[in-house]
Amino acid sequence: MEQLKNIGFCAVLAFTMLASCQKDELSEPQNIAGSYVGTLTTKSASGVITATNTATTDISGESEGLIQVHCYGASIDTTFMLNYYDDKDSVMVCLTGSDFQNTYGHMMGQGHSTGGMMGQGQTTGGMMGGNTSSGMMGSTSSGTTWQNHMTSEHTTGDMHYGGFNKMNNSFGYRFLMNDRNNSITMEFQGTKK
Repeated sequence: MEQLKNIGFCAVLAFTMLASCQKDELSEPQNIAGSYVGTLTTKSASGVITATNTATTDISGESEGLIQVHCYGASIDTTFMLNYYDDKDSVMVCLTGSDFQNTYGHMMGQGHSTGGMMGQGQTTGGMMGGNTSSGMMGSTSSGTTWQNHMTSEHTTGDMHYGGFNKMNNSFGYRFLMNDRNNSITMEFQGTKK
């Protein structure tokens, strides 16, 4: 009977340790919250830089996994919500709610993985770079929270628009906009104050 109690205690202890390790992996909102000061570069549809202005992005933590983003400057003033996911030395972001559904064609949580070997997906290259294949992602029980998100919610070719670099305390985000039937891109890149 004593041996059965010890096995039960060990099982509860192992489960508790596993759960706490998984929770600790995800950045708390206060670790990325703050003001990021930098530049907002506007590019035409052909990639020509048409303006560069100073801008600020204020990040506030709403809850675990959800942040509010307020980006403002001479040519922009917008506030929106993003989900965030740890990915080694980065924290990647993804759209929420109807923005997610309009961009990716399904609701968050519907599990839309058809991208090949265990959910092959796309990530931004170096925070603001182009898409590069991320390869085999692993199952939803292993890997980073970003890899798990990519596996369960995205397919090959899905675009993502920014994130945080924990190594240099920076945030970057790409806004896709239409201005009188012309597509423009505005790219914010800033460092935490």
